[in-house]
Amino acid sequence: MSLPILPLVSLLLVGPPSTQLGAEPGPSDANAPGQDAPSSEVAPADAPPAEAPPERDPQDDAAPDRETEQDAEVSPLVPRSQIEFLSGHPVDLERVQFRPGKGLTIASKSGKFSLTTGLRVQLLYTMANDHAADTEPPVSHSLQVRRARLVFAGHMFGEHNRFKAELSFSPKDTGLEDGAARYTILRDFYLEFDHLRDLTLRVGQYKLPYSQQRVISSGKLQLVDRSIVGSEFDFDRDIGLDLRSEDFLGLDRLRYYLGAYLGGGRDNFAAEPITRGGGLVYIARVEVMPFGSFKDYREGDFVRIKQPRLSLGAAYSFMDDAIFMRGTKGSVPTDGGTTNYHNATASMVLHIVGLSISSEFFWRRGVRRPGDAEIEDELGDLVPAPIEAPRDGLGWYVQSGFMIPHAPVELAARYSEVRAIGDDTQTSMSDRHALGGGPSWYIGGHAFKLQADYFRIWTDDIGQGIDQLRVQAQISF
Repeated sequence: MSLPILPLVSLLLVGPPSTQLGAEPGPSDANAPGQDAPSSEVAPADAPPAEAPPERDPQDDAAPDRETEQDAEVSPLVPRSQIEFLSGHPVDLERVQFRPGKGLTIASKSGKFSLTTGLRVQLLYTMANDHAADTEPPVSHSLQVRRARLVFAGHMFGEHNRFKAELSFSPKDTGLEDGAARYTILRDFYLEFDHLRDLTLRVGQYKLPYSQQRVISSGKLQLVDRSIVGSEFDFDRDIGLDLRSEDFLGLDRLRYYLGAYLGGGRDNFAAEPITRGGGLVYIARVEVMPFGSFKDYREGDFVRIKQPRLSLGAAYSFMDDAIFMRGTKGSVPTDGGTTNYHNATASMVLHIVGLSISSEFFWRRGVRRPGDAEIEDELGDLVPAPIEAPRDGLGWYVQSGFMIPHAPVELAARYSEVRAIGDDTQTSMSDRHALGGGPSWYIGGHAFKLQADYFRIWTDDIGQGIDQLRVQAQISF
C-alpha cells in the first residue's frame, strides 16, 4: 500500500486542519451561515497575527441544558410538595434580625424554614473559705470559663417542625479532667412537632421536664447558679421522648408533660448502650397558672406587672434500675448495683410589680438492688464491696428577688435545705444547708449582666461551714 501510515494516524487523532483551535477557516467554512465571506486582500507582512478566540468550557453551555432536561423529565408520580421542599427557598431579608440573648435569625420568604444561632459565655470567679479545712490556707480562688454554649434552633419544612441543637465547649461543660472529657460537646439535640396544640411530641436528648429551676436556662437565673437542693434531687439531660402541651385546651392556664427516657443520662448513645444499664425513667408533670400564663421559666419579674402572676407545678417520676446514685447523674454505687427510685416535686412561682418569689420541694425514696462488685481489702484480697444505701431524703428551697424601680438592678436571696431520711444504714445522703444572696446588674437583661452572690454552706454546724463568694459576667449574643 502506498498510503503513508503516519499521516493517516495524525489525521485520525488531530482532525483536519480546519477543526484545530485558531486555524484559518477553509473554503467550506466561508459559506457557513452567519459568517462573512473571507477577504481576498492579503494582509501586510508586518501586521500582527489575529488573536485566537477565547477558549470556551463546553460545560458552560451544556450544564443549563442538562438541568433543563432533568427538570423536564421529572416524573408526574413525584409529589409536588417534595419538589417544592427540596427547591431553593429565598431568604426574606426583612425578617433577618439580631436579637441580644437570642441570636441571629434567618428565615425563608415561604416561612417554612428558619434558623437562629446564638452564643453564650459565662466567666466565673469564686473565692471559698472552708472553716472546717484541716489544711492551710483555707481560702481558695478560681477563675474559669464556666459555660460556653453555641445554639442552633428553628423550624424546617413548616413552622410546626422545630429543632434545637446546643453545643458546649467549656471544661466544666465537658467534664474535662486529667486531659480527658467525660461528655461530648453535644449537649442538646431534639425535634419537636407541635402540629397539635394539646399533643406536641418532643424526641431527642434534652433536660427532663421534672424540676422547674433545672429546666430554666442557666443564663436566666437571679443568682449565679442553682440551689444545692436542685443539684441533689433534679434530673439532668437524658435521651427519650415526651408528649406535652404549653397551652392545654387553649385556656392559657394549663401545661402538661408525659415522658419516658432511657435512664442513662447525658450521652447515652454509645455503640453498646446496654453497658449503661438500667431501665427507663417515667415522668408526669402538670402546671397551673390561675391568672394566666407568663414567663415563669425566666427568673426575675422584668416586666414588673401590676397584676399578680402565679404558677403552680407538681411532678412524679419513677426510675427503674437507675445506675447512678442520684438517678440520671452522680456516682455509680460501690457495689455496682442499681436502684429503683420514686421521686416527687412541687413548685411555685409568683411575680408582681418587680417582686418574684419561687420555691420547690423534693422527695426521693429508693430500693437498692446490690451488685456483685469486689474491692481489695487491707491484705490485698478481693472481697465483696459493701452495699451502698440509697439516697433517700427530701429538700426544699425558697428564693426571692426584687427589681429596683427605674433601674436595671435586682437584689435576690435564697435559703436551701437537704435532709436525709433514716440513719446511715438507710440512706447515704447527709444534711446540708445554704443561705445567701446578692445583686444582679442587668446591663442588657439576662443577655448581658454582671452578678455577685455570697453563700454560707454547712452541714451540722453553721459555724463550721464554707463561705463562698462568686462574681460572674455573662454575655449572650
